Amino acid sequence: AIGTRFPLEPAVDADQGQLTTQGYLIKDGNVGQAFTLETRRGSNGVLYLDLVVNTILDREKRSTYTLSLEAFDGGSPKRTDVMSLDITVQDINDNAPVFNQSRYHAIISENLQPGSNILQVFATDDDEGDNGKVLYEINRRQSDPDRYFVIDSQSGVITLNKPLDFEMKRVHELVVQAQDNATQPEVSNAFVTIHVRDYNDNQPTMTIIFLSEDGSPRVSEGAQPGQYVARISVTDPDYGEYANVNVSLEGGDGKFALTTKDNIIYLICVDRILDREERDTYELRVMATDSGTPPLRAESSFIIQVTDVNDNPPLFDQPVYRQVIPEVVFPGSFVLQVTARDKDHGPNGDITYSLFQDQGAHSKWFSIDSVTGIITTDSQLDYEKNPNPSITVVATDGGKPPMSSTALVNIVLQDINDNEP
Repeated sequence: AIGTRFPLEPAVDADQGQLTTQGYLIKDGNVGQAFTLETRRGSNGVLYLDLVVNTILDREKRSTYTLSLEAFDGGSPKRTDVMSLDITVQDINDNAPVFNQSRYHAIISENLQPGSNILQVFATDDDEGDNGKVLYEINRRQSDPDRYFVIDSQSGVITLNKPLDFEMKRVHELVVQAQDNATQPEVSNAFVTIHVRDYNDNQPTMTIIFLSEDGSPRVSEGAQPGQYVARISVTDPDYGEYANVNVSLEGGDGKFALTTKDNIIYLICVDRILDREERDTYELRVMATDSGTPPLRAESSFIIQVTDVNDNPPLFDQPVYRQVIPEVVFPGSFVLQVTARDKDHGPNGDITYSLFQDQGAHSKWFSIDSVTGIITTDSQLDYEKNPNPSITVVATDGGKPPMSSTALVNIVLQDINDNEP
């Protein structure tokens, strides 16, 4: 500090009175007039000498001085002597560490492995010894509380401490402290910005909504080409090019196609006419592939059920039946059984039998079981009235509206002698 005194050894002169030591001068080396000399005469006649600090010293600018001091007496001519004084300026902790840059930047991949070095910060301190020894740390109160990063206190190397996730956080801001090792340390800060570059670590996700009334994977066989069957929404948590997803459709034997308007919403539609009677199920597979290297893919497989419409009438095993029975049989006697089949499903394929009522054909002589198709006699037959009665059987399905077909049953009666001359 200015005014600080340092006593120096005085010059000794054997003469007495006016001829003894009368003063001291700084002849050389007093750079910047850093020092002055002050004297006082002791009771013993010796002229004592103090070196006084005259200005603020800065060790970091000049750490040593070499002064040339001259002592002179009062003789004529005066006699002198010269002494060289080496001064060393001791350090105090008056300098904080200084980073070589105030802000650091780094770009790292999301898949960088923990333990990998990212960058190195560097600070210097003009002080010496412990006052100039720099130690580094991350200010956890202001940054990175989750400890994604650590720093080597000696070297300033910042290292990844645990896996990153671009989708959770894309930019990490660190406040790095540099402090010296003094008893009362000086501290300075630098800011480190770490940008995380996306890595293709997330596969696309698909949501499929089927557009049937009950939300199940089914479509009517009467659906026309262009009719939508399912809606697919696709997302990818990754960023940029990795989020570009291509969707494709496999299976379906060419009966279904995929269409999109914005590459986010896709629609499965009927591409060709369906026929449940030809095929009632189709297995489809939807694949979503992103643009990463290597690409990631998600896929979903499902079975589309083709539901029936009443597009087929019942068909008899044969268009014409023939049966020979005796003229005299009891009512309720078995005549024959007709059979019809319907390719449709469910109620559309359920068959009900009936007889077409034709008075001239004596159809009232017979009846038919609506379920089994068994024809029986319903009343007394009479060969003399009609030896070859014919009846028309109608097979009707349960569709809405229903479809039907007919078959002809020719019955031959065997005459018996039941009439007197």
